[in-house]
Amino acid sequence: MTPPLPALRLLPRVVSLALAVLLLVACGPRDPLERTVAAESANAFAMWRSQAGGYLNTAQLQEVDEAIKELKLQVMNNREATGTEAVETAMRAKIHGRSLRTLLRSAYEAKIKRLEVDLKGLAIATEQNSRLTTRPGDTESTAYLERFRQKQAGRREAAEQDLKSAQDKLKALGATTAQP
Repeated sequence: MTPPLPALRLLPRVVSLALAVLLLVACGPRDPLERTVAAESANAFAMWRSQAGGYLNTAQLQEVDEAIKELKLQVMNNREATGTEAVETAMRAKIHGRSLRTLLRSAYEAKIKRLEVDLKGLAIATEQNSRLTTRPGDTESTAYLERFRQKQAGRREAAEQDLKSAQDKLKALGATTAQP
């Protein structure tokens, strides 16, 4: 009787390794944006946030942190709560039990709404400031007014870019428009 070929002796190991890889791929983590946010308390939210570092990359973590800031800003702007703890509690109530994707969508929708309001205010201020004049020969005031108008135009341009970016990110998350 001849001994089995070396390749045949390795066959069970290769098959076992292939099955293990298949199981890891098939049972791997699902889309991280579909994970549920746990925010029933400050401690639960802090624990969820620290665990999110295990399945989100650095850019995604930064996006989540920015989204949380935006939602807190929304709470304050809507006068839903005042004070650090109350704002934090109101923000957590909005996101608890929702998917990470929903958290991001809500934040981008809030940001879009805020920027649209800001841009309307900037448009009104820009139009009013365009009618301002200085006394003939007052070069100092003329220079100041021109710098002010340029600064205002820069703020408007930055807000328009932020708005476009938020709209693009919202669209990438599967939403077509901001909800009212």
